[in-house]
Amino acid sequence: MKRNIIYICLSLLAWAMTASCTDFLKESPKTFESPDNYYMNLDEMQKAVNGCYGNSVQGLPCMFQGMIGLGMNGHVFIEGMTGYADRLTATNYRDMGFLLPLDQTVDGYNQNFWKGYYKSIENCNSTIRGLETSTAENVSEDARNALLAEVYFLRAYYYYRLVTLFGPVPYKTTPTTGTSGSDLAPDPEQKVFEGIASDLEHAEALGTNLAWARSDGHVSKGAIKSLLAKVYLTMAGYPLQQSACYAKAYDKAREVVESQAFTLGSYADLRDPAKENSGEIIFAIQREGQYATNSVSACLLPISSPKVADNINNANALVPTVEFLEGFEPTDARVDAFFTQTFTTYKGETVKTARKYITKYFDPSGLSDGRYGLDYILIRYADVLLTLAEAKVMADGGTTSDAAATAAFQQVHGRAFPASEAPASLDFDTVYKERAWELCYENQTWFDMLRTRKAYDPVGKTVVNFIGYTAPGHSHVGSGAFTTTDLYLPYPVREQRLNPNLKR
Repeated sequence: MKRNIIYICLSLLAWAMTASCTDFLKESPKTFESPDNYYMNLDEMQKAVNGCYGNSVQGLPCMFQGMIGLGMNGHVFIEGMTGYADRLTATNYRDMGFLLPLDQTVDGYNQNFWKGYYKSIENCNSTIRGLETSTAENVSEDARNALLAEVYFLRAYYYYRLVTLFGPVPYKTTPTTGTSGSDLAPDPEQKVFEGIASDLEHAEALGTNLAWARSDGHVSKGAIKSLLAKVYLTMAGYPLQQSACYAKAYDKAREVVESQAFTLGSYADLRDPAKENSGEIIFAIQREGQYATNSVSACLLPISSPKVADNINNANALVPTVEFLEGFEPTDARVDAFFTQTFTTYKGETVKTARKYITKYFDPSGLSDGRYGLDYILIRYADVLLTLAEAKVMADGGTTSDAAATAAFQQVHGRAFPASEAPASLDFDTVYKERAWELCYENQTWFDMLRTRKAYDPVGKTVVNFIGYTAPGHSHVGSGAFTTTDLYLPYPVREQRLNPNLKR
């Protein structure tokens, strides 16, 4: 059963006292909560940690922040850049913000991402300082370490997203107490990734007593090790190309597999509210329909007659291209599991749409009132299994017959093709295509394209070089082939004006 995470963000205030202040002004506030008089018991510590899971009532930052046009949000923006999606109601793709190359002179989602992640990083920095310097004697070291493990994980996740989206970014791990440090220059990607890996490795050590899987939505041991495996895999690829990290990614993913804490169920389990934070789901953004809805569920619905949902104004934001759907093998069970043309409306009617829509986030509970409570999955077990397989393929020079790698691959492939048998060996293209099919429209594909510099061409059913490839959705809007200018989001114009050191 899902439990609510309380999102509480602590504000940092800079106090300036002068010699002429009266005794009244010098008195310490009796009810004000600041880092200096907080963190005095386990309840306060837990609330501060909960605040690091998001900086707004919408939950974790950026994923659902802001709108550009009809039904746009961060999820749709990133999926739009891959070129595997259409937006049926769009009349101006430039206004939508993901026509490549991105406009360097106008802020859109780049500003939302930048602001959201740095606000959350600031929360993490403040909370780490508070937990580590607290003099509370009524909190055990084990309890404090477990909370610190969560925050180190979250800070690593936020920086991981930032550096993969923007490339070099300012890397700061201390709380902000004034204007000092507001004009930092971007740090090299290597430094940022090393900091991310260090945070996750520290979280591992601190979280020794954490459960492998947690039903309350908080960071688990499995989440820490899974993210670390993904980070190592990224460090092994572009832009760092630290090939020794392939073996590290393999070992860390294998730890998750050998824990036996996670299992692949049915595809329907991924959107079953009764099975949230269990089975295949390792880490997810917690949603509750009456408090913080999952806007992705709404914007992926069709605008149809009869209406699928009562409030349908923000729908039709993203549909798979015909070419991408045709790129699946005909007998792949994921086609019917992930996409549909037939919906049951909020009134119980049946409607068939002209195009297939994405149903990975379909949540019928919100069709009548707009309160979509389905959690948004960030890390799931299928991703870890394919990370293990790809890491071993690359560590072994491009092909592998490693038993753990082929078994991991077959768990994912075998669910889509129940009659198939485990392959004797694997190569990169085989694993990469499996990722493209399995993790499509989950905000994973774009990052796979960046770290591998490869893309899946659904027309030829082959893996091709990313640079120079024209994805189906891009050809529809005339944006042409991917170029090196597409590798990073531009720094927000507003941030560059405020910080003259923010230059590539």
